[in-house]
Amino acid sequence: GYTISFVQWLLPGLVLGIVLLFIGIGVIKVMFDPGIKNLPSGDYLKKRRDELGPMTAAETNVIAVLVGMILLLVIQSFIAMKGVDIFWVLIFVGIVLNLVPAGNGESLVTVKDLAKVNWNIMFLVTSGVAMAGIMKNFHLIQWGSEQFVHVSGLALLSASAIMTVLLANFVHGPSAAVAMLTLMLPAALKSGINPVIVARIIPGVSLGMLFPWSGLGAALTFSSGYLSIKDMFKGGIVVTIIYIVLCVIGFATLIPLFG
Repeated sequence: GYTISFVQWLLPGLVLGIVLLFIGIGVIKVMFDPGIKNLPSGDYLKKRRDELGPMTAAETNVIAVLVGMILLLVIQSFIAMKGVDIFWVLIFVGIVLNLVPAGNGESLVTVKDLAKVNWNIMFLVTSGVAMAGIMKNFHLIQWGSEQFVHVSGLALLSASAIMTVLLANFVHGPSAAVAMLTLMLPAALKSGINPVIVARIIPGVSLGMLFPWSGLGAALTFSSGYLSIKDMFKGGIVVTIIYIVLCVIGFATLIPLFG
């Protein structure tokens, strides 16, 4: 099997994410007039910062918990802690958020906050996992992966990215990622490809950008009222093609580099 640490998972995505961020900004700036010539100066940002006032006890505690979580994830990547893996760290942080006070007589997270959770996303993701289990029981995953036995190398990675993009934009990003990972990881193993590369490419391109219903980010962008569906598709298709190419080449190069 393949085992990677949090840092090994993080670094390739961090490097590629920074590159894709600037490329995305550049594409949007070229295709759509931003309406401003220069970004706000430091004086403007300082004024807005002063308007926020001093940090509250709740904000300070949230930052402390966040820093603690990051440290635990990073330390766990370098020091083997018997019986402790990345999932236990996240569960521990969830418990801490329910215990640390917010300064108003309540904890940072309360039962009332559960009502604000987007449960639709949760149900979509868990439905995708359940669907993967059904596909496995009916041997559909085995059949699907066998269709890619003779497809190897760059072709398999490209097929994983393209199929994920198509599914993500017409179904839902997280659900598409779960379904494609279930199908393509066994295919990668049978083809002799490091499955970690496939496991990074598929989530990397599962962010739907072509239509308002492609994902939460796309829906929020469209709801601003500044873009028509035509403009969204035009910009989304360009950025999506760039993302596919860079994710396939980038992760195939960076993952072996970072071990």
